[in-house]
Amino acid sequence: MIRKAVLRRCLSAVLFAVCFSVSALPAVANNKDVLVKDVLLVRQNSKALGKTELYLSSDAARFWAPKVGLVIATRGPAWNAVLFSKPRNLGIPLSAAEVKGSGLGIFPCATATDNGKPQKYRDSLLRLDCTKVISQYKGDPHVAVDTIMFQQRTEKILVESYLEFGSPCKLDPHIQTFLYYLFDQNKFQGIPLEQKNSYKDGSSDMPLVTMSIEHTSKPASFFDLPSGFKRAGEKLQLIMAPDTNDTLEDLWGTDAPAKNKKH
Repeated sequence: MIRKAVLRRCLSAVLFAVCFSVSALPAVANNKDVLVKDVLLVRQNSKALGKTELYLSSDAARFWAPKVGLVIATRGPAWNAVLFSKPRNLGIPLSAAEVKGSGLGIFPCATATDNGKPQKYRDSLLRLDCTKVISQYKGDPHVAVDTIMFQQRTEKILVESYLEFGSPCKLDPHIQTFLYYLFDQNKFQGIPLEQKNSYKDGSSDMPLVTMSIEHTSKPASFFDLPSGFKRAGEKLQLIMAPDTNDTLEDLWGTDAPAKNKKH
């Protein structure tokens, strides 16, 4: 499997049998000298946002997409969230209720759970309890849609969609809700690890693949919610790269619109 080949090259040799309990960490904020020692770092590569980093602690979470400069963060006890674009200094604050009632939609994971029975198993390489869902399609008019522009790009008949979830630790329910929001997927607990779609014309794509999972430490202030930004009018302002063609090339490959050249 492609993901496992990648993981053998870059997965850190760590154990994942850690439980994140709210009582495990002191309620300290804005103190760079206090370290949050049990932070789970999940490095992924997505078709929509390129290489991303997801940091999970007992009472906070932070998602970072360097290619587009996007930060998405939440923190207890209120569990409000902020979507923030560093290059533009724009942000959108969300209440805990808004996070729970909506999905960001940057990962097309919902496609893989339209049908198909979930299968639980133990991944010996990752040392994770995993769930895989393989959905078969027979002539259904599923269409490949790019995940950022939300427009029909190429008509392709979807034959099979594979999605894998992993549970590297015990997640606070609010953190799990945050993950549901990020991945627009609320049918299975854990973290989406890999998605692969196969099409009738023989082509395939991998909208999401996990590169590594490891433990690290971060200052408590690392999880502070971004502040002092201008309010954005819509999410698309935050998700698109400063040079939009950078993002479109990831989605469209060599067929992306040519960049404007200065003469």
